[in-house]
Amino acid sequence: MVYDIIVWAAYCMAILVIISLYFACYKLKIKYAGINNFLIGQLLVSTSLILLWFLEEQTKYIITPFIGLYLILGGYE
Repeated sequence: MVYDIIVWAAYCMAILVIISLYFACYKLKIKYAGINNFLIGQLLVSTSLILLWFLEEQTKYIITPFIGLYLILGGYE
């Protein structure tokens, strides 16, 4: 239970950092080199972690390749 709270708190903090970077880049017109690739990579890694969180015995053989693909693509971006 405590580990779940720690993981969800870290995930929420990461989402807040990504949202603030998006706001700074697109709304305030502050240009960062490679911000689009960073945002796409973080979205893919976050999606893979959410899929991993909901992995069950019935769906582990179907979802595991997608999780691996999302992690590899997110790390590549």
